[in-house]
Amino acid sequence: MLSPRSSQGNVAHLATSLFANRSPRKVVMGMLAANRFTCHWDESGTDPGTGTKSKSDKDLLIVAGYFAHVDEWKDFEKKWDRTVKSANLPYFHMVDFANLNSPYNGWDEPRRKRFIDRLLHIIAGTSRAWIAWGIEIDAYMEVIKAKNLLDKDIVRAYHICARKCIQSVALWSIIARHPHKVLHIFDRGNAAWDSFAASLPQPQLDSLNILAPIAQSKTDVIPLQAADALAHQTARHLELSMGLKKKEPRVLYSKELWTPPMSGICRVIDRPTLSQMYWDERRAEQLRMRGFDVRQVVDLGKATPLQVRIASELFKEPQRKHG
Repeated sequence: MLSPRSSQGNVAHLATSLFANRSPRKVVMGMLAANRFTCHWDESGTDPGTGTKSKSDKDLLIVAGYFAHVDEWKDFEKKWDRTVKSANLPYFHMVDFANLNSPYNGWDEPRRKRFIDRLLHIIAGTSRAWIAWGIEIDAYMEVIKAKNLLDKDIVRAYHICARKCIQSVALWSIIARHPHKVLHIFDRGNAAWDSFAASLPQPQLDSLNILAPIAQSKTDVIPLQAADALAHQTARHLELSMGLKKKEPRVLYSKELWTPPMSGICRVIDRPTLSQMYWDERRAEQLRMRGFDVRQVVDLGKATPLQVRIASELFKEPQRKHG
């Protein structure tokens, strides 16, 4: 079990306090100064029973994102923002680009290709790892039953996928014995976010070696636009490969977005595993609501030599540029 690091545990609160009267972007920059590695996450699909929706708008719910060093993300932001602004766009949204919605419906194919190739090149030059976890909505509904959708202690599909994303990075962090907590930034607007954030008390954050996750908008935190592209295209790829959709998308960029190819995770949780995970999570949530300390335990003795090598590479400090 990872020892708690209480001295770092209040960094998120401290940053929010210091930047209380500033923009969300500056709040995030204050938090970035306190960590070395950051993940950015977005989702495709909606959770049934959240907000005003009794059904999901997609066959799959996917949470996906990229992992990189904060210095690499700073360089990413400059290049991405310059590319997007040069196209006279306020920000990039993959669903509009992929479906030829405005403003992209007025672009010819060569212009579209030049633009997306630049963005894909920027992602490839930044990402150290990519991760995507998904749940088939029919399987989720079979496990939880529709009558339980409004239960206060329900574990949403978004909760499970978001937690698996965090745990995947946490495993690498703990295997690498990385001394600093990792920051996870999620796209703002998911109706299940508040209940997910509330399910991560300080002991759980300490055991995962992470700062308190935060939710921000894609316009304030530019790397979330890359996570948006990854989530959208991974979902479309999986829908096709799993036979959930028969009509192929006009174009798919999933293989280019899955970068680097050797440091990626793409998993759709099968029904038996989902059932076990759901009830384990629900029991843990019930214990947390009663005030018990529930945390993840990682047995470092079970790490394979390959896992150790990959984790060590992922958490290497970048080489400093001279001149």
